[in-house]
Amino acid sequence: MTGALPSSAGAIPVHCITCADAAEPVSIVSVDAAAGLACCTASGGEEITVQTALVGPVTVGQRLLVHAGTAIVTLAGEAAP
Repeated sequence: MTGALPSSAGAIPVHCITCADAAEPVSIVSVDAAAGLACCTASGGEEITVQTALVGPVTVGQRLLVHAGTAIVTLAGEAAP
C-alpha cells in the first residue's frame, strides 16, 4: 500500500496501552521534597499524593500529568485551575 498513513496512526493515545488507565492533569498544593512526594488536586477537586521522582524538583502551583500515582511530565505554560 502506498500513500499516507491513516490519520489515527500518529494519534497520541488517551490511555495507557498496558493498564488502560488515563493520565490526569493535577495542580500541586504542597511538596515534601525529601520524600519525593507532592499533594495535588485533580480537576474534580479530590486530593491525591503523587510521586515526583521522574520529573525532578517541583513547586507549589505547578501542573503535572499523573499516571498511576506518578508524575510523568510537567505541564509548562498551563495555569492552575
